[in-house]
Amino acid sequence: ILKAVRETPAAKAVAQLANQICVAALHMGEVYEASIRLYEQSMLGPDVQKLVVETDRGKLVGILEFPGQGGPYPVVLMFHGSGAGKEVLAEDARLYLARGMATLRVDLPGWGETTVPLTLTLQDAEILKEMITAALAHERVDPRGVGIFGISYGPWHGGQLCARDDRVRAMVSISGIFMLGDPRPGLQIPETLFRAFWEPMWKAGLRPAYGTKPSPDTSVYDVAHQIRCPILLVYGALEPERFRAQAEELAALVPTAKTQVWHSGVHVLRNVPEAAESAADWMKEQIAGPGGTP
Repeated sequence: ILKAVRETPAAKAVAQLANQICVAALHMGEVYEASIRLYEQSMLGPDVQKLVVETDRGKLVGILEFPGQGGPYPVVLMFHGSGAGKEVLAEDARLYLARGMATLRVDLPGWGETTVPLTLTLQDAEILKEMITAALAHERVDPRGVGIFGISYGPWHGGQLCARDDRVRAMVSISGIFMLGDPRPGLQIPETLFRAFWEPMWKAGLRPAYGTKPSPDTSVYDVAHQIRCPILLVYGALEPERFRAQAEELAALVPTAKTQVWHSGVHVLRNVPEAAESAADWMKEQIAGPGGTP
């Protein structure tokens, strides 16, 4: 892609296509890697940067995007769900960018380009403190703290960080889970499909064996009393019990949390666009409101 056409509508359309291919390729393999290169050739520049954080357990990878020139801007870290990667968050990021917030779409441990292995222990969330540190060190980022946005599996990481890192200023959870291994009804994903995107990464040493149980000390409920920042828990009335129940249970434990229920919403509320718009408005009030970055 020629530098001259970057940031044009054509380049953005190519990048959107590359993101869609990444999702279709289950965020792994040669097609995924080629699509990553295509996205980067189309979009990377002063306002769209790849952030790679080297840790003692591997690298964390994210896409840091700014809403315009200059800064500093408040930043929202964005965490994907299970079976996905940072590319699935592109449309969510657009809502926050439109409201004057920078976004950092992160590949969580065991997923996408991140090489930090998934362990199903607290380490999976703790390691993300290093991504917060890297984001806040950027000269175009408001250094006072971060917002967190997560969907489905992503809010588990966000909830742990809310309890363990006072640099987190607010969190939006969309259909989030906070207790891994909950036996209540969840998403019905065919086992053959789940194995298809799990086992190649297990063979590469990036995930535990299929069927491994999460560590018993991973429940956000156990550290809910440590959470001080505001949390918006958004879910749909038509999604599985696990997600509805966990949102209400966490809200009952955290005085600064509130739920927002969309009665026609299914899991992650893609069928209710105004849910995502409302959540982005709420986040702007928390981290870019009075006294925040304009």
